[in-house]
Amino acid sequence: MDQRSGFGRVVLLGMLILVLAASDPASARAATGRLSSKSITPGNGDLSGDGTLSLTDLVMLRDYLLGKIPLTATQMAQADMNGDGVVDIADLVKMVSLMPPAGMVSVAAGTFTMGNSGVLDDKTYGPQSPDEQPPHQVTLSAYQIGKYDVTNGQYCAVLNWALAQGYLNNSSGGAYAGGDVYANGQGLLYVSDSWCQITYSGGAFTWKTQTGTGGQPFSMETHPVVDVTWYSSVAYCNWLSQMNGLTPCYDLSTWALTVPPPNSGGYRLPTEAEWERAAAWDGNKHWIYGFMSDTLTGKNRCNYWDGNPNYVNPLGLTNYPYTSPVGWFNGGHVSPNGNIQTVDSPSPVGCYDMSGNVWQWCQDWYHTDYTGAPADGSSWETQQSGYPYRVIRGGGWGADWADCRSAGRDHGDPDGWGVDIGFRLARTP
Repeated sequence: MDQRSGFGRVVLLGMLILVLAASDPASARAATGRLSSKSITPGNGDLSGDGTLSLTDLVMLRDYLLGKIPLTATQMAQADMNGDGVVDIADLVKMVSLMPPAGMVSVAAGTFTMGNSGVLDDKTYGPQSPDEQPPHQVTLSAYQIGKYDVTNGQYCAVLNWALAQGYLNNSSGGAYAGGDVYANGQGLLYVSDSWCQITYSGGAFTWKTQTGTGGQPFSMETHPVVDVTWYSSVAYCNWLSQMNGLTPCYDLSTWALTVPPPNSGGYRLPTEAEWERAAAWDGNKHWIYGFMSDTLTGKNRCNYWDGNPNYVNPLGLTNYPYTSPVGWFNGGHVSPNGNIQTVDSPSPVGCYDMSGNVWQWCQDWYHTDYTGAPADGSSWETQQSGYPYRVIRGGGWGADWADCRSAGRDHGDPDGWGVDIGFRLARTP
């Protein structure tokens, strides 16, 4: 959970209201428009017509209410956020409440080519992997996806909330008081694993500190959470939604996705198509790696196993997992393990660590190829016989360059724990 998001919205809304109050009240009132009585369906706020709700739309509505600009009939319909037939400051308040929170990026609706279309990568790797075939067109509705992987600090905050609600259990189904974490019969977090970066003590979950280069201690708060199952990721999504007053997307009694895209709701895991579109597609080109590059060399773009001398491990951690803080490769950090200046390495939509650091759970069941795959960007909710696995994408700190490709796929047991598997959030606003 990004602790800045709620505060940022309050500040932004306060500033906008102050601007309106300081303006000429007459001009502001004159700009308030009434729509036809037939216009009772709430608009989605997309005044700019770019397929997403953004600060541009917020400024356009503000300027309309100040009498600075006119709006077309279509824009007026979109601006009526609450569907009451009037465009006024209440719609401005509603728009602010629906703005993507800090830590989420908006992805516009559109069509892209998913899968490996022929060029595997910049290195010799042999035959193309059949599970990346055939390339196919996927049309997605607008959605939001996490700019970063969920961190240990964020995961602890939600776990502590869930503990207070009585949602957590031990392995026998009793009230949680320590050890590995369970809920509704499924394992969530492998606390007993020495490589897990979260610990439970004194009635609360907190993150560990690890030793790195030169014996320096590094807090694991901003590192991606690991040792989480697919079920754990789903539970986190639901609980974060509840904490933020959003509609949960899952039924945790059955672990079924009950609010699939393009239905709006709270947080969920990205579909495999949503993940690949955010990692690879810039509107014209499908990049081989998740940082808008077709090559992966050196140690300045992502955290992976490079074979020389085995791991990038930017902080020089002395024990697994060799993760790095989320967003480390942003051009502003110098890795202490080798004094390496990072290069800013976002994906085409602005996400970080979509190649390397940790594998990321997706919503889909794994299939061995794309034959019959959904063309609308939804998740594959039926299992392939003999493959009771969920999809993981992106590679990790222990993965090689081939696994870090944006078209690369792998799979894991949904109840399995992995010292190199985490997740990021998605949402349909």
